[in-house]
Amino acid sequence: MWGRPTSFILNHYGAPASATLEKIIETMEDRDFTSSVELIKIPGTMADEYMVSYDDIDWYVKLFIDSDDGVGVQILSCSWDGVTH
Repeated sequence: MWGRPTSFILNHYGAPASATLEKIIETMEDRDFTSSVELIKIPGTMADEYMVSYDDIDWYVKLFIDSDDGVGVQILSCSWDGVTH
């Protein structure tokens, strides 16, 4: 998880970031997918964007699969829908 999602959850939601993000991801369903975008800072890498409803809040989540050092998920963004951070 990158610093942005951690900071947003800690500063705005007031809960432990990793546990909250895990719950949001567990809630994610196929129907929550909105689009795929190419990352500006990592050309050639596509990230998926989702709108996930968790705790009566719509969360914007952007992530990608990172296979450089094994297979893992990199969370680039996790914030309330429409909130700039």
